[in-house]
Amino acid sequence: GFLVKLQDYCLACMCNEDYDGDVLMYTPAQRRHIHIVGNKIYRHKQIQVNYTTYDCQRAQDTLNPQTHANALVISQEDQEDGVKPFPYWFCHILGIFHASVLHTGPKSTSRDPQRIEFLWVRWYGREVSLKSGWGSRRLHKIGFVDGDDDAAFGFLNPAQVIRGVRLIPSFCNGKTSEPLPPSISAHASSEKDKDYRFYDVGI
Repeated sequence: GFLVKLQDYCLACMCNEDYDGDVLMYTPAQRRHIHIVGNKIYRHKQIQVNYTTYDCQRAQDTLNPQTHANALVISQEDQEDGVKPFPYWFCHILGIFHASVLHTGPKSTSRDPQRIEFLWVRWYGREVSLKSGWGSRRLHKIGFVDGDDDAAFGFLNPAQVIRGVRLIPSFCNGKTSEPLPPSISAHASSEKDKDYRFYDVGI
């Protein structure tokens, strides 16, 4: 659930665990050492991300969950069977938050609450059955990870966002409600609780 994943994320941040793409799971006893001050998390409307353009100029993206919610981060995939891993992961930002968190466990480095910033995201998965990329002269195609997968949603450090990304709905593949049933994490009511099956990554 949301709270358990938030506690795990805060523990990883406060124990200086390196992010490797895997969800770090902690025991209930370890989670009891995490205290969110006032049981409050604070929502923000947007974040701004600085990045370097292809011609080595500085630029900035403003991301928000309503109109510019898609972002990319460095992939943490390992090379398997000689196949070069794809360099990026893609996510849809559902919420931008911060909280004051106190860690009282044995690995605690401070007795004072610390500000923890985090994004609540819904992950995209790459459609590997279709050829894509420069050699195929086709845009990379992605779609939402199935909602039954525990990795479909997660928390992300805003500092790990490289920049926003433009996704083009693959109209020919239509829409579906299969990845996620109606919920607050689905699209707006105007979408009738459906997502496009696939999106093309604008490059």
